[in-house]
Amino acid sequence: MQIQPNFTIVIQIFNFLISFLILRRFFLKPAIDVLLEKEADKKKLEDKKSNLEVIIEEKNNSILNLWKEAKSKFYKYIKDCASKIYFRKLKIKSIVENSVDNKALVSELNNLLVKKLENVG
Repeated sequence: MQIQPNFTIVIQIFNFLISFLILRRFFLKPAIDVLLEKEADKKKLEDKKSNLEVIIEEKNNSILNLWKEAKSKFYKYIKDCASKIYFRKLKIKSIVENSVDNKALVSELNNLLVKKLENVG
């Protein structure tokens, strides 16, 4: 038994190949290009996101460092102010005590002068 080539099968194979090439060229290629472009855009966005996360982390660290520095300066300033206030209170207290002592001295002096003037007169 000998197989004879059927011309319709050859035409169908040729038709299938042409259809496949047309579909691949005009339908599949643009779809694949769009998918590849979307993948590339997604990759770019992920890279940009990671860069922005790094920048945000650096800014947060710099803000924390500034906060720590400001906090330490504030505590130093408060400590200096507290010591100045303490010494001013001591100075005011001594001035008040001196003024009370001066008033007592003036009243004693007045009493002595009055007694001496009474003896003179």
